[in-house]
Amino acid sequence: MKKTLRILALLLALILTTFAFAACGTGETEAPQTNTDTSSVASTNTGEPEAPQTNTDTSSVTSTNTDAATKITITVEVVDDKGESTKFTIETAEEFLRGALEQEKLVEGEDGPYGLYIKKVNGISADYNTDGAYWQVFEGETAAMTGVDEIKLKDGGLYKLVYTKG
Repeated sequence: MKKTLRILALLLALILTTFAFAACGTGETEAPQTNTDTSSVASTNTGEPEAPQTNTDTSSVTSTNTDAATKITITVEVVDDKGESTKFTIETAEEFLRGALEQEKLVEGEDGPYGLYIKKVNGISADYNTDGAYWQVFEGETAAMTGVDEIKLKDGGLYKLVYTKG
């Protein structure tokens, strides 16, 4: 009787182990991706594995589109701390909003974990630590879900920077 219980326990353990290993191998895996970028890239080895990257750009990594024929025109509306609106028409070859804003020297800030943290727009400062004020970014009439580093420009697009107190 004890021998039968031992055999059943061993079989149960083998079955559970088999299912555990089978479950680990059933998830789909992505094929390794290759970075074919030939520009210089600085990296720091932290001892952790790197995430796969796809980058087939063979020039230096910037947000500038160097083809002059692809310049676009956007409108940036700044609503200041008094609620007054000023519109800027910007012609740019930049791909992302940050590049266009910096091209016109319209914003100042510092890089943070989510990209550029805008502290000053058109000479007007917003200091969250002092009075809870910050610059809210809009794409058209919709509050942006990402920072200016990730907002891709569209020809004829409207972008707003609104002084906001939290």
